Amino acid sequence: MSKIDKKVSARDLPEQIDRLPKSMSLAAKAGDIVRFTGVGGAAWEIEAAFEHLELGQVYTVLAVETGAFSSLVMLHEGRFNTAMFEPATR
Repeated sequence: MSKIDKKVSARDLPEQIDRLPKSMSLAAKAGDIVRFTGVGGAAWEIEAAFEHLELGQVYTVLAVETGAFSSLVMLHEGRFNTAMFEPATR
């Protein structure tokens, strides 16, 4: 769950991008699992998520809602911006 370095040369950028978390699929179905990365979304969304979720923990998807400009994942713990999750395996 590394973040991109702020000072990086153009030749190192692909490696930096590869270190970023991969966003969860918007085609995720009920029963799929995702890991909370805490990266992505607006500051208020991230703060709200940290009130209910633990960084690095795996959660089970109940549903995904996609809209024109945003997408939300429904978990037992609440509804959150999909940008804050990556695909996970048990």
